[in-house]
Amino acid sequence: LFRHENVHAVQQEAESIVTALSAPLSVSNGETLYPEFRVGIALAPRDGSKADELIDRARQALAHPTNRQAAFFSKAVDIQMQEDRRLESALREAIENDELEFHFQPVVDTGTWRVVGFETLARWLHGPDGKPVPPGRFIPIAERSQLIVALGALAMEKSVWQAAQWAKDGHTGLRISLNVSASQLRHSGFLKDATALLKPGGVALASNRIAFEITESLLVNNIEETRKLLLQLNQLGFLLYLDDFGTGWSSLSYLHTLPFHTIKIDKSFVRPIAEDSKIYGIARTIQACADMLELDVIAEGVENHAQLALLQQMGCRNVQGYLTGRPVSAHEATRLLEGKAVIPMTGTD
Repeated sequence: LFRHENVHAVQQEAESIVTALSAPLSVSNGETLYPEFRVGIALAPRDGSKADELIDRARQALAHPTNRQAAFFSKAVDIQMQEDRRLESALREAIENDELEFHFQPVVDTGTWRVVGFETLARWLHGPDGKPVPPGRFIPIAERSQLIVALGALAMEKSVWQAAQWAKDGHTGLRISLNVSASQLRHSGFLKDATALLKPGGVALASNRIAFEITESLLVNNIEETRKLLLQLNQLGFLLYLDDFGTGWSSLSYLHTLPFHTIKIDKSFVRPIAEDSKIYGIARTIQACADMLELDVIAEGVENHAQLALLQQMGCRNVQGYLTGRPVSAHEATRLLEGKAVIPMTGTD
């Protein structure tokens, strides 16, 4: 196999081969046979650079007793694959049993120091070992296994419900945003799920609005289908944020032709903004483009006062990051809105 980006892609290929070979077979006496296959995998150049070496080590991978369909020669890779499979199974169960929590990171208007919105973020606080599993660990597994579709639907449900609760308590005008992956956006039920969620909380959502954060990478492939879906979402009243702007195949045509409401300046432009004048120039240009197109801007990853001062200087008021608030539970987010907790201006200087 060539041109696979990572070992997970190789594993998926191996498992598809096993599935194809394991189809039931009818034999001449009328019996049905159910073949069982396994695949041994060796990776070049890690496990060898010649064909005979790789074949030999793939055979060695098969020699180890295991009930898995695909086994890697490399012990470290094999252990990683086993751990990923274990986490995938536990994650599937956690989603089905509603065991994940959703935290909310505040977006703050630095002109008034008021919370104007939240970003919804999934948290797995009790993994298979009873310990928290970092998002950087379980989100990629959800992406690869298509569990991201179920996880995204759950995040939408929780966010709409929470937005409705805040509106009921008088906290109107908030924008609650959710990250949307390529798998979610292309899933046939995405638009239906989004539409269905508006019905029970439609009145509350007139002022508490839900936004979907779309990364630039999603716009590169199948742009026309994506454009059609984004227009439908916009017509339903959802807001659209262009996330990580400037990190991918940036195109001003996205801002001009697609119904985005807000640009999020990626943290890779915010973190070095005080040390690198060129980075500051790029961030300022993004802000200027947004101003001309009458789009809002949120700077993410703000961690210290030097960054904040430069962002304010270039006209960016809405910020998100550890300086103005880490992701917190719905209870703590409510306390922020009620003034019972303060915005923790505790970033590093």
